[in-house]
Amino acid sequence: MFQSKLFVTSLAGAVTLSLFSIYQLWKRKKQKRLVGVVSELYLYPVKSLKGIKVPTAFSEVRGFAFDRRWMVVDENNVFLSQRRFRKMALIQPSIVDASTLKLEAEGFGSILVPLIVRASPEGEFREREVEIWEKMVKGAVDQGDKVAAWLERVLGKKRLRLVFMPDTSVRRTNPLRARSFVSFADGYPFLLASQSSLDELNRRMENQQENVGIDRFRPNIVIKGPQPFAEDTFSYIQIGESSNVLQFRNVKPCDRCILTTINQQTAKLGGLQAEPLKTLKTFRAVGEDVYFGVNLVMYPHSLSCAPMLSVGDSVYAG
Repeated sequence: MFQSKLFVTSLAGAVTLSLFSIYQLWKRKKQKRLVGVVSELYLYPVKSLKGIKVPTAFSEVRGFAFDRRWMVVDENNVFLSQRRFRKMALIQPSIVDASTLKLEAEGFGSILVPLIVRASPEGEFREREVEIWEKMVKGAVDQGDKVAAWLERVLGKKRLRLVFMPDTSVRRTNPLRARSFVSFADGYPFLLASQSSLDELNRRMENQQENVGIDRFRPNIVIKGPQPFAEDTFSYIQIGESSNVLQFRNVKPCDRCILTTINQQTAKLGGLQAEPLKTLKTFRAVGEDVYFGVNLVMYPHSLSCAPMLSVGDSVYAG
């Protein structure tokens, strides 16, 4: 009898919580306003390599399809990034088709990497447990010796491997901020930046011979329209119209590091006192950290529609 009452009470509580969540989402929808349009979309198939500018992107809970699903690791299965290996900025990935990745680097030619989704029990295509930001991720699949040797030549480091995150491999976001999933991105599935915020940053920079490009910040979604840094105030973001609507929650501002000072065309490092960090510290600092752009997670119900984003899509916020 007690267990029955407990079940009914728990069920009622769950229903109440669910209805409250639906009400909050409905309330945000009622309060939304048009703030701009999507001006650029980017994929970064291999973590810390060059990005790909695309007109359309297919969205999944853990990020855009093919976004940061590959990652380079060292002999200890720890991830590599431009923070230590700047030459990674000079490798251009591209998606040939749903089962083939292509990597190119000047002076090293190109290599086609057939996608290996299912690991072998042993050998070059085996499963690896990899480390990213001191957290372990199980189920990554080694992509073989051939691409590993090519990466070693380009980056000048031995015993490297390229791994892929299949759908069966699960990596969670920080549960204290958002209960969602993410690929090999630093922390969250989507990064949104504003063109007007970039323009304001460039306006404030002194003695700069040329403007800093949006590629320094490696966003997935760039929007045009709102006032500079208005994205900080958005709690709810909707992109698209009618049957093709994707809804996101703003988790937090994105804190920035030395990677933003690396020229993405030359791989030249500026350093902690270089731009754009130097200017960001003058007006975008909170304590020791500086911020540009916002981290997003997608509401799962968005997957019930056609989860596609395109340049030119309307952007609403609340």
